[in-house]
Amino acid sequence: AQHTHVNRGTVLIRPDPVVGSDTFTEAVDTALTSHTPNVGAGWSVEAAEFTVVAASNALGHNSTTTRYARKGDNIGSDAMDVSGDAKTTTSSARTAGFAGRMSEANFDNAYVLQLRGLANPSKTLRLLKEVSGVVTELATTTITLASDVFSAFKLEIRTDVKKGYSSGVEVLTTTDESLVGNQYAGVEMNGALQTGITKIDNFLSESVSVAPRLRTLMGVGT
Repeated sequence: AQHTHVNRGTVLIRPDPVVGSDTFTEAVDTALTSHTPNVGAGWSVEAAEFTVVAASNALGHNSTTTRYARKGDNIGSDAMDVSGDAKTTTSSARTAGFAGRMSEANFDNAYVLQLRGLANPSKTLRLLKEVSGVVTELATTTITLASDVFSAFKLEIRTDVKKGYSSGVEVLTTTDESLVGNQYAGVEMNGALQTGITKIDNFLSESVSVAPRLRTLMGVGT
């Protein structure tokens, strides 16, 4: 029998916005640079102090110096969301954060949503920018969060505004637009000990400006 192909209409196809993701799962403690993420390219680190900790299936940091790790995925746009879970201690020196608009060339330029230690039941959440190694606080707030408790955070970066979210609620905002053209994402940590409380998990980087496309649906007629 002969069949004719019939145009059944068109649908709007939206590309998957997820560029990179990582649940930091390993059977044994593994250096971050030797770890394979769930989605996307591997990690580069400012210093060899980041470890995927098998006992907690989370990312730990073994230094009292604040460092960055950058995921190797070009997000393809200045507009991006960087999110994940983080926890830290009661010490104001300990931090865990999510970075966007990171430079591919170095670790000296980024916007950062940073969770900072504070006496229970609170923690400090800050929106920072680092330009050529100089850190500026753009906005800050105090959130209710006990130590050693993971909570969800998201850094939302758009041309006109940068926002910080805690558990899905917008809590910080800035209109700063100092950093442009940097299309990578990553994390920032000052964990002291990789086996300590300060950890990051469920990292996600997403592009928010990939254009949808139309697709024609074809069917078989009689």
